Amino acid sequence: MNASPFIFLTRLGLLDILNEPGVTVMVPTAVVSELGDHGVDDAASVAAQSTPWIHVIPTPSIPGFFVPWKLGMGESAVLACALAEIESNR
Repeated sequence: MNASPFIFLTRLGLLDILNEPGVTVMVPTAVVSELGDHGVDDAASVAAQSTPWIHVIPTPSIPGFFVPWKLGMGESAVLACALAEIESNR
């Protein structure tokens, strides 16, 4: 999950809508770092690190072909995680 939706869902008190049976919510460490930029006491930053059903995962290598897209680190990390997940299921 990327930082912006995480922040907005937390601010609206709706983060729990992601807690569904059979759904794994993964947040790359790069996104957690972005959330921490809002302050260690920020609700989204705290939720990412303390909600038991949210899995903080290491940020994988970012493929070089992402560079021209000029994405932020969090966006790149989420896409890299998705690619890694697709490749692992082949």
